[in-house]
Amino acid sequence: MLRRFVAHVRAEDPAHERLPQHVFAYRRTRRVPYLFSEGELEQLLGATARLRPQASLRPLTYFTPFGLLAATGLRVSEALHLVVDDITTDGLVIRQTKFRKNRLVPLHPTTAAALDRYLVQRRVSARSQAHVFVATTGRPLTYPMINGTFHFLLRSVQLQAIANERTRAPRIVSFRQTCVR
Repeated sequence: MLRRFVAHVRAEDPAHERLPQHVFAYRRTRRVPYLFSEGELEQLLGATARLRPQASLRPLTYFTPFGLLAATGLRVSEALHLVVDDITTDGLVIRQTKFRKNRLVPLHPTTAAALDRYLVQRRVSARSQAHVFVATTGRPLTYPMINGTFHFLLRSVQLQAIANERTRAPRIVSFRQTCVR
């Protein structure tokens, strides 16, 4: 900002002093987030079917939130805090999100259908639990559970991108940045 100000002042009066190049020279640049390709998303979501125990709700429990994150751009915490009453015909009601706001996230018909399929299966396993996404124990999914499974799946499909000073490796937040609306 100071450099811009000095350039502005010098434009009006060239007699003003220049700022030496080494002063305020460091510029922190953000690394480019990892964006999943459509094929990589398919690979990752397909790998959820191989989660064990296969006859349980677990494969569908991870397929659905990962797909929901990629389709809607929700934050991971927003998806994990969803309760059954937050699912409406108009979309998802996200309550008390960042800056304590509520918002409505519309769902594509295919996303809504996938969520409905999950809820039908979920009702058998976790009848009394209000949270949408539940573990095999019937308790709500936690961030360490979903993040750990995400990294396990990344290794199983060998999607470890090479991170360098400009590009990040895939992270669970990459679903939000990829968002295929």
